Amino acid sequence: HIIDNALEETAITGEGFFTAELLRIQGELYLRESPPDYPHADALFSRSLQQACEQNAHGLSLRSATSLARCRAQQCQNNAQPQYPLEHTRALLRNHLAAITEGQTTKDILDAHELLASLNTTGVTP
Repeated sequence: HIIDNALEETAITGEGFFTAELLRIQGELYLRESPPDYPHADALFSRSLQQACEQNAHGLSLRSATSLARCRAQQCQNNAQPQYPLEHTRALLRNHLAAITEGQTTKDILDAHELLASLNTTGVTP
């Protein structure tokens, strides 16, 4: 698997700049399985978010938080038991949106706002 190889290479070289994004993409792949593997995806998104936060990479942390929030919303929508309540998920997404002070019209920010609005009105993913 290409992503596994890339993650292994970052661990060996210590070049971890893209580790958060690689973990996030790997989580997205788990969501595309049939049926989706929510626990693995959630764990990867959480690791991705932690890595991005440790690097103070606000853009990557927002992207990871959005993927994590979407994963948890889909779990609720599909009657799978999410590990965290949706209110925790909403707060997580709000906090990461608040950390971004520039580029308010970028795709990642617009996606996060759209997801948050959906979570606030319906409780599930659009």
